[in-house]
Amino acid sequence: PVLSRKIQADPIPAHFRSLSDSQLAGSNSPSIPLSLVTKINVSEVQFPVDLNCLAKVPNLLTLSLSHCPAVSLEGLQHAPSLTEVSLQHCNITTANLKGLRKIH
Repeated sequence: PVLSRKIQADPIPAHFRSLSDSQLAGSNSPSIPLSLVTKINVSEVQFPVDLNCLAKVPNLLTLSLSHCPAVSLEGLQHAPSLTEVSLQHCNITTANLKGLRKIH
C-alpha cells in the first residue's frame, strides 16, 4: 500500500504585504494594464512580501526580486505562464511550487 500524507502550508504571516500596483507595473508605462505585464523587477523592499498579488499579473513570464527581508512564494501559482524566477538576497519563508510546470 502507498502511504500519503497531506502537508498543509503554514498561513502567510499578517505582517507580510503585497506589492503595490506601481511595483508590479515597474518600468512599464502606467497606461498598460497589469494583465499585460510580463516582467517584474523589484529590489530593496522594506517589508516582507506576499506574492498573492501576482493574481493581478496573469501573463507574467519573469519575476526578479532582490534584497527583500522575507518572501512568501505561496502566490506563484497565480502566475501560470511564469518561466523565470530570480531571488537574490531574499529570505524565503514559504514556498509552494506546485503547478508551475514552465519554470526551468
